[in-house]
Amino acid sequence: MGRFVPSWPKICFYLFVVALCAASGWQGDVEPTQQPTVLPPLNSPDSVPSWARPGAYRSARWDGGPIEAEKGRLSGWPGYADGDSTGILAATRDWYNPKTVEFLKIAGINWAWVTWSVGFSRQTEGKQWEQLRRYISECHKNGIRVAAYVSIANMFWSEMFENAPQSKAWVDILPNGSPRYYSFPHRYMARIDHPGWLEYARARVRAASDAGADSFWIDNTFGYHDSEKVRLFLSAVYGEAAAAGRKVVVMSNYNRGIYTWARYQNGVTTEDAQEPGFYPKEPAEKRLVTNAGLLRYLRGISEGWRPVSVEYGGRHYGERFTTPMEPEKWQFSLAECASFQASLEPFFEGVFLRDLYRGDPKALEKLKAMGRYNAFFERHKQHYEWQRSAAPIAVLSDTTDRAVPLLNQLAARNVQFDVLFNYQDLPARRLSEYRVILLPHTNPMSNGLCSALLDFVKLGGTLAAIQDASLFGDGEPRADFCLAEPLGVSVRRLPQSKTVTQFDRGLGIYYPLAPSAARLADELKHLARQDESVRIEIDGPVLYNVVRSNDSARRVIHLLNYSQNLMTNIPVCVGGQAASLRILSPDAGGEKTAPTTFKNGETCFQVPDLLTYSLVTFDLK
Repeated sequence: MGRFVPSWPKICFYLFVVALCAASGWQGDVEPTQQPTVLPPLNSPDSVPSWARPGAYRSARWDGGPIEAEKGRLSGWPGYADGDSTGILAATRDWYNPKTVEFLKIAGINWAWVTWSVGFSRQTEGKQWEQLRRYISECHKNGIRVAAYVSIANMFWSEMFENAPQSKAWVDILPNGSPRYYSFPHRYMARIDHPGWLEYARARVRAASDAGADSFWIDNTFGYHDSEKVRLFLSAVYGEAAAAGRKVVVMSNYNRGIYTWARYQNGVTTEDAQEPGFYPKEPAEKRLVTNAGLLRYLRGISEGWRPVSVEYGGRHYGERFTTPMEPEKWQFSLAECASFQASLEPFFEGVFLRDLYRGDPKALEKLKAMGRYNAFFERHKQHYEWQRSAAPIAVLSDTTDRAVPLLNQLAARNVQFDVLFNYQDLPARRLSEYRVILLPHTNPMSNGLCSALLDFVKLGGTLAAIQDASLFGDGEPRADFCLAEPLGVSVRRLPQSKTVTQFDRGLGIYYPLAPSAARLADELKHLARQDESVRIEIDGPVLYNVVRSNDSARRVIHLLNYSQNLMTNIPVCVGGQAASLRILSPDAGGEKTAPTTFKNGETCFQVPDLLTYSLVTFDLK
């Protein structure tokens, strides 16, 4: 057979066809590369989709499926044992049966976390992904958004090594040469910056995005991972969202010590909160259990635009897998979160999930109780969306999370405060919104922040600092406090007791030792009293939060009764002349009003009854 020699006309024709195909983008059987959509940065307000705006979402953990059941069995969770004598494993395996979407609707939940990847290979997890494709579609048909749960580093090593042998190289190795365990003996932790692990994680996220996931819930993140490596991982997750061309929320389950890492993304979540309540039989310091300080702290991290969801992982008695809260306590927990612009993440795994799956009436009543409160939030969502603080006090914190216990104690005494952070851009104009700013051991502080605080005091503000606050800046110790002048102290002249310094039009207060929470609360409230728009003088387990609505004249008071025993005639006084008073509650009684009196520049009235939660709204003339 002779050698084929094309003629010049044929060569020209072939070249023309090739050029035409190239111009049209055709590449034969090769799928064209999808150009990523340019999305706003992950830590930008513009990255948050409209459905996740504050007050619009009601969230829940909705873990389940075969891989979650196996995860629980290998982890030794209560009730997740071989033989399944409790029935928990069987119920968990079938949790993504479309019939359970009805449970979400009963509870009034419109944003549910589903188990997408817990650390098994694609071969094993892929079977659950097919289930979830159908389940996510069913959720969307019912107006429910879905977050895909993805572990940042967990590896069930035996299964992974068998089905993905290359994963042996991804294990995080400790200095002594042993693998880093999440829990012994089945769960290793991967190196989250290893290219192979990153690509495996990207493929998981890609599959979830293709299945319709609206957001991602990242678990098992710990401080040892290093914030820069976590940011790299989050960028990989968000990059897949960009490829899909739509906005998503990326939330990571950060626990105490790294809460503020949420500033690197567009959602805030933790499971660190406790079952709230008032427990008279406990010692005095343990009677009132509140998450109000933690919620204010998370609100500060959110900067008012990141969605905040919180799981109340701790129980007063028992633990979450075996001791679901009672209906009234679920309602109170929902209300506590809503009062501080967050959403509760109810936890269903274990006994609660099994009983719901079986149709147990007591479990269903818990679900219906949630639904009644979530329906109230939906009916009155204008009072929960984009609320602005009315607090006259700010606590300026560092990123160690050491301040949270103190914040809970201050909140338990009804101190109205916001939380600001030393990494935020805080010009003097922003600080001037407050009457008092507290620095609890706050370091480091930049020269710019020190300058803004100096101007704050000069203009008439009160600055209170505890011990070493402002002694460090930009990672290095200073020769002296950068706020030495307004505080009236120096490292060479440290007072032995509290000092008060008049500085220009303002005050500087220095505490050489941290005062008790009770004393500090009393002093902060006294300093801010002239600027408080609402005053509620009440003893007992009632906490409140005051916010402004989008309409600057509208005020909203969230009232929480931690005892959940009926209280009556709660006195409230408002600075200024109030009008259009409404008292709303999801408890029995519905909407009410109350007679008002105006005297000495205050409008006073009484809330006739408070069982669990009430919302008071009024306009200031």
